[in-house]
Amino acid sequence: MEAATLARKRTGEVKPTLKIVVIDDHPIVRLGLVRLLATDESLEVCGETDNAATAVEMVVALKPDLVMMDLSLPGAIGGVELLSQLMAAAEGVKVLVVSMLDEAMYAENALQRGAAGFVEKNQATDQLLVAVHE
Repeated sequence: MEAATLARKRTGEVKPTLKIVVIDDHPIVRLGLVRLLATDESLEVCGETDNAATAVEMVVALKPDLVMMDLSLPGAIGGVELLSQLMAAAEGVKVLVVSMLDEAMYAENALQRGAAGFVEKNQATDQLLVAVHE
């Protein structure tokens, strides 16, 4: 099973669980993403943060399979720089950029820096879940 850990349901059935860290500075968006991910039993949000300053430390400590992050983050470390830092610090982690920024302008840059995918925030929730599983 690639990039997944095993979790046991109460029935004793083994199923794959993807551990995810969510990084977004907007509390409503972050909560929405966490709740959306909770609708899929094969996904587990193991951490969340609203800033780049704690994101790298959190990802290194929690060792998620996937990081969902916004590119528009406040502070000295912006989202694009955070993406580069995550790729360097957490070998093997996949990053899905979830952004309100125009895809054509930012997606190519994010993908060149190592992101596994790019989803605009105005997409349907089922498309986001498909992107997470891909």
